[in-house]
Amino acid sequence: MKLPQEFIQRIQQSLNSPQAVEAFLHSLESSPIYSLRTNPNKPTTLPYPTTPIPWEPNGYYLKNRPSFVADPLFHAGAYYVQEASSMLIGQTIPQEKPLTILDLCAAPGGKSTLIAANMPKGSILITNEVIQSRAKILAENMTRWGNPNVIVTQTDPKQFAKLQTSSTSTP
Repeated sequence: MKLPQEFIQRIQQSLNSPQAVEAFLHSLESSPIYSLRTNPNKPTTLPYPTTPIPWEPNGYYLKNRPSFVADPLFHAGAYYVQEASSMLIGQTIPQEKPLTILDLCAAPGGKSTLIAANMPKGSILITNEVIQSRAKILAENMTRWGNPNVIVTQTDPKQFAKLQTSSTSTP
């Protein structure tokens, strides 16, 4: 791939390390890495070759990118396509007691499905998206995921300041 010289110069100035610049430019020429996370409440065997993601028990790297929209398992909520690094948030959810969790910018639902799968029993997750078209996508994804302790809202985040709970968390 031929990159504009101006772009390369800006990267060299920003990264300020020949090794970092080389690694960055090499990454642009590499094939993308695909990953997904299975729904622990809908056990399934994936029909794709996978490699486990070390920090997420339900996360997998894929060898190739399948046509997710043509896969009935995707539409059934058996898995959610998500970048592996985004799955780290699951490690931050305390497990000692039920939580009330608020995801203010939740669409399209990757964080929220991950939180729903990892929150302690008895917890409540409120997923909010202020933009109507994105809120619809969020609601569809959360419905597919199928956790009954999730509430999808579409409201101005300022409205949540009025709420008080006895148990809160901010993953």
